[in-house]
Amino acid sequence: MRWARPGGCCGTRSSAAPVIGASARRRRGMPALRSWLWRRSGNGCGPNTWCHEEGSPAMIRVLHVGDLGLKQYGALPNTFERKIFYGLLRNEYCAWEFSDKDVAKFEAPLGISRLGIRAVNRRLMQTVDNFRPDLVLFSNSRKIPNETIERIRERFSDVRIGCYTCDPLFSEDNRAHQEQRVKVADALFVTMAGPLLESLAGRRARIHYIPNPCDPSVECLDNFAREDLPIDLLFCGTGSGAEARTRFIASLKEALGDVRFEVHGILGQPRIRGREYFEVLGRTRMALNLNKQEAPLYSSDRISQLMGNGILCFIHRDSGLERFFPDGERACFFSDREELIERVRALARDDALRRRIACQGTAWYREHFSARRVARFMVEATLGLPFSEPYAWPTEAFSSA
Repeated sequence: MRWARPGGCCGTRSSAAPVIGASARRRRGMPALRSWLWRRSGNGCGPNTWCHEEGSPAMIRVLHVGDLGLKQYGALPNTFERKIFYGLLRNEYCAWEFSDKDVAKFEAPLGISRLGIRAVNRRLMQTVDNFRPDLVLFSNSRKIPNETIERIRERFSDVRIGCYTCDPLFSEDNRAHQEQRVKVADALFVTMAGPLLESLAGRRARIHYIPNPCDPSVECLDNFAREDLPIDLLFCGTGSGAEARTRFIASLKEALGDVRFEVHGILGQPRIRGREYFEVLGRTRMALNLNKQEAPLYSSDRISQLMGNGILCFIHRDSGLERFFPDGERACFFSDREELIERVRALARDDALRRRIACQGTAWYREHFSARRVARFMVEATLGLPFSEPYAWPTEAFSSA
């Protein structure tokens, strides 16, 4: 049993009567999850609780399945999956994590991940059985096939399934994976809008757009407040010399010889991770948020790591992200190489303007694209709850209905 707080949320013991958990309710034959009512006010029920029609609250239980990078030993502390999990906790959901790639490696003979596929699926079923979530939220989780998700549904009919990806749908491999996930999920969330997102509709899942989240435990720099930063312009990414983006960066570096421009991960420079990456961000005034391919409202999670840390971003207009970041107010946009070069040089000379734009962009990003808000939206959308606030991004769902 769990104990009700004076305000009605579960988890802290008080003089109130104990609240029976969701699994206990099912055992006693009470209505299934779909018959519960969401109440945002009255009866002491807050935005992190389900309320039974009689008014007794029960904290929403979320099992988050994704690559949490334990085997990286701290080299990737800023991943999309980790920030979503932090967002679940900040909403005070009862959240548990299951890192599929790590479990596969740890359970496999000789630590060979591909030999741990059967074991990781068995352990996931064991975790669901022990934790009894209301919602299972999957990232890409390639080691978990649809068949396992269907077994979860068969065994626990009340559970809801959400899936998300921060990879672009113009990647054929990722699009094929999501086309399979929409057959078994209740909701799918993608960091990209447009026709490719809408094309996933028509099967079981409702399709939603989400932005890249930031979290104060990860994005904690205020570079807009500093004048002593030695790097004028930064780009971190990967790619071969044959890719258009790599060639574009090479031509920029040649043209901007008068600007302190650092590049990592391409042009013969090694990729940086962990503390080294964080320290480079801490020395940076401005950065390029340049994707391998631009698409509606799409960016890699690089944008949250830059704007969330007070770094002024240069973004291509083809992304459509001016919808969120008006040009010259929260970020700087460009259409071609010549315009980008001109704007970089102008802002390298005008540090007061650089700081003002970066400050406004960071404040807006942290407020509206926080992991807390993104995670809450995902939970509400998957469970079919009324949205608790007017979110700053498009919230309409694409579905077969």
